[in-house]
Amino acid sequence: MLELYHWAPNGPWLKPLIVLAEKQIACTLHAVDILGFEQYGPNMPPPSLETRLNPEGEGPLLVHDGRQLTESFFLSEYLDTVFEGPALRPVAPLPFNRMLAWARFTNEVLMPAVNTLGCRAFLAPALAGKSPPEGVLDSIALGFVRDGWRRAYADDYPDTLIDESRRKVKLALDRIDKALESGPWLLGDNYSLADIDTFAIARSIPLLAPELIEGRTRIGDWLAAIEERPAVRTALATGGWERPETCFAPGPEHARWG
Repeated sequence: MLELYHWAPNGPWLKPLIVLAEKQIACTLHAVDILGFEQYGPNMPPPSLETRLNPEGEGPLLVHDGRQLTESFFLSEYLDTVFEGPALRPVAPLPFNRMLAWARFTNEVLMPAVNTLGCRAFLAPALAGKSPPEGVLDSIALGFVRDGWRRAYADDYPDTLIDESRRKVKLALDRIDKALESGPWLLGDNYSLADIDTFAIARSIPLLAPELIEGRTRIGDWLAAIEERPAVRTALATGGWERPETCFAPGPEHARWG
């Protein structure tokens, strides 16, 4: 049995939904209200080591025959490996290595930066004047996730953190733009997990930092080409969210590199 616990189709929660749709994998979907802290409630599977220590924070949870997998790129790669359907990973060693390099960069540099900007722009205003349920934050095992929620409730995003996030977003856009000089996709001629992984995080950038992406026609075309794929449209429609690109919750820590 295959089950996916997910929130709105944005960021890390979007990635496995796209892979499931691209490969037409049958999966039971469980919507989790992240802002209602259902991820810590009784309807979730009992925590495993991976669930408790997920560096991604509160991203999706995949359960396959009772085994739990976390971290959106790794579980997307798992789905592509285990299930039939169009391959989303390169076969040749060099492109495969490049795909992994993209995943590391996207998840350690770009995702925390976009997440910070998104939480400041949308999560903090949504929580304004509210308090977290009693005891919930203290029960969160991961310190950086606890701190992320407290920062959002307090709307505490210093200029230095925002400036650093914007710097990392620009660095990522420069890298994406350069890669697209060689073809329509990040690895050249073939659409892959590198595109899915990066698209899921970059999709909100035109909303969060439009001036950083303005004039980058290659990136605009790349985003549009992915968004037009039937599987991506299916994934984005999951749950009937009107504007999933505005849905953010505390996520991974900022890396020390990049």
